[in-house]
Amino acid sequence: MSAFHYVNDWSRGGNSKVTPDEFKRAVGLFDVADIFNVFEFIESLGEGKCPHFHDWSWHQAHSDPNDGHEIDQCEWNQLPGYLESQLRMFKYSGRYHWDATHGVSAGFFAEVVARMVTLFFKSHSGSGPYPHGGSPWQPPQPFCARFGNSVKDTGSCLFENAKANGGWRQEFQFIAGPDRLLSKDEWAARVGNTHASMVIFMAMATQEDHHADDPNSIDMQDWIHWMQSTKQAMLPNPRRRRGQKMSRESFGNYAAARVTAELIFEVADGKKNLGGTWTSVFPDLRHELTAMEWMNSFHYVNDWSYGGNAKITSDELKRAVGLSDVNDIFEVFEFFEGLGEGKCPSAHDWHWFQQHTDPNDGHEIDQCEWNQLPNFLESKLRQWQYGSKYHWNAYQGISAGFFSEVVARMVAKFFRDHSKW
Repeated sequence: MSAFHYVNDWSRGGNSKVTPDEFKRAVGLFDVADIFNVFEFIESLGEGKCPHFHDWSWHQAHSDPNDGHEIDQCEWNQLPGYLESQLRMFKYSGRYHWDATHGVSAGFFAEVVARMVTLFFKSHSGSGPYPHGGSPWQPPQPFCARFGNSVKDTGSCLFENAKANGGWRQEFQFIAGPDRLLSKDEWAARVGNTHASMVIFMAMATQEDHHADDPNSIDMQDWIHWMQSTKQAMLPNPRRRRGQKMSRESFGNYAAARVTAELIFEVADGKKNLGGTWTSVFPDLRHELTAMEWMNSFHYVNDWSYGGNAKITSDELKRAVGLSDVNDIFEVFEFFEGLGEGKCPSAHDWHWFQQHTDPNDGHEIDQCEWNQLPNFLESKLRQWQYGSKYHWNAYQGISAGFFSEVVARMVAKFFRDHSKW
């Protein structure tokens, strides 16, 4: 990122942007056509992120290298994060990273950039690796916007759209486009600018899944990890998973459980007004919550209790996490409620749940049931063979993304064991 001034030294008149001709002279070549595809690729990385970006329709209308093409510091700075995401998508080994503390060699850099440039132009052409013919990618209209109040229905809509587009990987390309990266604004414009849609984006973006991840965007590895986690939770038997099929209902149920768990983590971390702005919804990723902090946090949820009751209802939990549909949070609520069986004075067992399917029919969580989660979750970390770096106890905390993944997996198992999911 700090190297832009070396290229900019070749700019005429000290301009803060470089043109293809200046870029050509900086790298010591003679023919601007030799560098123009790489130049356009870097220029395009600013789309949706930089003030003066050019999109593909602009590139199509400006095919002359001297017709307004420029790269500035902002566009230059997009390359490291994008290249890092492509290392994972292209399945380079874990020893390759490009970030503030890991470098890459000239030869490896050249190989990956050339591969990204080729992929970029192939994605915009139906007839070859460079942009001459074919139908360019166009961002979709927000196809799940009509399910604004329901996380389950929005998740189901996303799953159905993926089926229509040929699969989960193809769906990401359909939504993200050539740069294979989704910001929150791009998600809002293409999937839906609703609260239910945006909290799904948040849960996907903040997964604890790979090195040097950007928690403010979704890349291909975030996208794939989400489906892997969904299958792990909803289709748990790896030997039989190949023959099993995910349903739209299962995908929606998992999405709602995952979102609810992450929002509960935020409430336990002291956040309020989770139904408000993006800033109020997004978790504080600097803080990992310990089990002791979890046990001491019940009062944050209980603040939403009517009349200062020492127990909370499903409707009160729904309001605490800022969601609109009680059905989005109800399975997570019942799972917490069920942890008290045999341990808490007012616990409800599965037989009681079967007789009380209405969320408003006597369902409550108290401090005792709330306190059962840390030990139960810690036991699952060992049973499911998460790495030894993961522990949840009085002194060791876990992140919002990891908490939501494990809790959603536990919720799924709870309901699968009772043949409800």
